[in-house]
Amino acid sequence: SVENEQLRRLLHVADTVTQPAVAVEVLYEPPNAFNRRLIFNKGASDGIRAGMPVIDEGGVVGQVVRVTPYTAEAALITADKVSIPVQVLRNGLRLVAFGGHAAAKIEARYLTNEVDLEVGDTLITSGIGGLFPAGLPVAVVESINFDPATGFAVAVGQPLSHPERYRHFLVLLVQESKLHKEDTEGFNE
Repeated sequence: SVENEQLRRLLHVADTVTQPAVAVEVLYEPPNAFNRRLIFNKGASDGIRAGMPVIDEGGVVGQVVRVTPYTAEAALITADKVSIPVQVLRNGLRLVAFGGHAAAKIEARYLTNEVDLEVGDTLITSGIGGLFPAGLPVAVVESINFDPATGFAVAVGQPLSHPERYRHFLVLLVQESKLHKEDTEGFNE
């Protein structure tokens, strides 16, 4: 079945990621893009903690925000208040990708004219902050628009993950110490 195919691909991804991961399944039908939350069938009893990254074979899906012993709730990277340190694959330029965009995309904000960023560039996790391992695909830049209100440009990216299409995901079991560090520091570099 299609679902088994996807699970196999996902487990192949798990082998390539350096950290331990737990395969989870969405408890309900995947929601529309505007809900931007997923509820999984595993939780604290499987080692899942708030803050842990969620990926599919395309890339970063989101981040666990709440756990019970047997369920976990994740916010998608397109959700409000989610931010991920990223870098441009082509040149290593470091940016932060923010959720909250109206069309379920991500944004890099406050870009100056000198920034070497182009439509079509791939954004990957930079590993800064330690929560998301470096090198995971995040998004492809779709547009870069000047914002007269701020005097800066905003890049809009289409996420490379497909939470609306799949039921199976991987939660990366990052070390507890990194999760607690994040709690106090937030996402600032």
